[in-house]
Amino acid sequence: MVRHRKGLELLEKDWKTLEAQQRLVLLNDLDYREKAIEECFKETHKDSRSYRSLSLVDRVIRNMLSDVNLKIDCFKTYNIKDFEDVCRKFNRIVV
Repeated sequence: MVRHRKGLELLEKDWKTLEAQQRLVLLNDLDYREKAIEECFKETHKDSRSYRSLSLVDRVIRNMLSDVNLKIDCFKTYNIKDFEDVCRKFNRIVV
């Protein structure tokens, strides 16, 4: 997203709006990061046909979307295909 200035400007606007409305909650992602790193390393041992080239950041987000204890009503992304399966599995709306 940071490659595209317009997208970053829109994010900043939405961020500030949510912050002003006290609807923005930042989560501690340490546990999700550790799990994502393990997943990345495990991925290298898979057959090349089933290898999934997800970034570490995408894996952290997928782990957060998989956490049933997090209240996530909707997830907005520019890359729906990397998240639609996990969102569908955990009844999250992805747009």
